[in-house]
Amino acid sequence: MEHSLLSNLQRLPLLSSTKPEEHPFSPIFSHKEDKFSTISAHMLRTKKPVSKRAIFKDYSKALINFALSSLAFPYLNIQIEEQAISIETFKEILSDKKEKKASLRSMLLAEEDDSLEITAFKLAFKNICKAFLEVYFLNWILKENSHERIAYFRFRSKMMRKIQHPERLRV
Repeated sequence: MEHSLLSNLQRLPLLSSTKPEEHPFSPIFSHKEDKFSTISAHMLRTKKPVSKRAIFKDYSKALINFALSSLAFPYLNIQIEEQAISIETFKEILSDKKEKKASLRSMLLAEEDDSLEITAFKLAFKNICKAFLEVYFLNWILKENSHERIAYFRFRSKMMRKIQHPERLRV
């Protein structure tokens, strides 16, 4: 038995007897013929980073969609108890602003000429946005933004500051 194993090992070609390009396990294996590695290397060099404006837009869309979803109901119920606004009114105002593509700044910043209902909406929306950024943002980043997760993680703290101080948001 040992003799047959030894004879089988002797029949195997040695690394030194083969050319380095022919042996795939050789440390000097050449990838020049591999089309896929050159394409992926080219794509890595030409891939543009995601702009802050695009990240901000993605966060804005996610905040609005979260506020309209059923996940926001517990946070919305807390806001309804504190503010003078109903769930139906909140959803109507938010969906109206979503259709008009209103800026996030206009949805968060209370102005002097706003009615009591609109002011309550803005305060409730601000608190729901904070809840999203504290609790649900990680699931959203991991689910939706697979290509630039690190950039979205880094932008989260900036987004939280912008939500807390909407007067600093640019139009």
